[in-house]
Amino acid sequence: MKKIIFPIAIAASICLLSCSDSTAPAAASPGYTYVSSFISSGGALFAGISTQGVMISYDGVAWNYVTGTMANNNVTALAANGKYLFAGTLGGVFATTNQGSVWAQVNTGLPPAYDSIGALTAYGSYLIAGCQPGGVWRSTDNGAHWISSVSGLGAESINALTAIGGNLFAATANQGVYLSADSGATWSAVNTQLGSMTINALAAYDSALYAGTNSNGVYVTTNNGATWAPFTTIPASANQAIFALAAVGSTVFAGTSGDGVAQTTNNGATWSYPSYGVTGGNVLALYISSGTLLIGSDGQICSLPS
Repeated sequence: MKKIIFPIAIAASICLLSCSDSTAPAAASPGYTYVSSFISSGGALFAGISTQGVMISYDGVAWNYVTGTMANNNVTALAANGKYLFAGTLGGVFATTNQGSVWAQVNTGLPPAYDSIGALTAYGSYLIAGCQPGGVWRSTDNGAHWISSVSGLGAESINALTAIGGNLFAATANQGVYLSADSGATWSAVNTQLGSMTINALAAYDSALYAGTNSNGVYVTTNNGATWAPFTTIPASANQAIFALAAVGSTVFAGTSGDGVAQTTNNGATWSYPSYGVTGGNVLALYISSGTLLIGSDGQICSLPS
């Protein structure tokens, strides 16, 4: 699924209470453009905001924009590697080494036709970008130079990247999930019994890999994609898309289209829809950091213990 941009203004700063079933967030200028991604780096938390760049928080509650600007502020993905923070945008990749005070575009070797970034991750010695379209591209020098890594994959649109041990997985917009056992150099499809070929999100915990589909809920594999199974049926409207996933222990969180956050605490046996104070129905980003769950929606950032 191609990420959608909503051209609505966002407030210069946000201060939210820790969200819970009974505690709504403080006033936060509802209706700003959506939160696309989160990452932790250098003792801070960062949120990617569509059309408006990157925000920073030191507690997950108070958020402000970083001071530096980018040539393209349509942020779709974030990644971190040591002192480097990376932002994937609809116009390539940007990097900062000072928490966003100054950004530099790092696109050498990445063709303009493939500079719309759908996913970004640091994996081993590589920075890996999933393009929409364009497949996977890799950099060994923190984005200074890029090479195509589409053997077995082609120029598929990539919605998500995640890893389990030595295996890297890519979620595609039309061809399911692909696996690489060589840091992204070559790929193979791993879609046996996967109920949808449009995968919007991936999350991993221990040996379990979860895939959020565009119309068939959540699927899970515990054998690196050799076989998949429905992670039970999430009780929601028909054809509901899963935009984001996060997992810890037996708890899995799913960001949905229109119904906020779905949650299971018993490995998918039952699901519930805690409000967590989320008023934006579309949840496009979930992230767990140091026991805190961050939720990004159509106008909010909420944080709560995971």
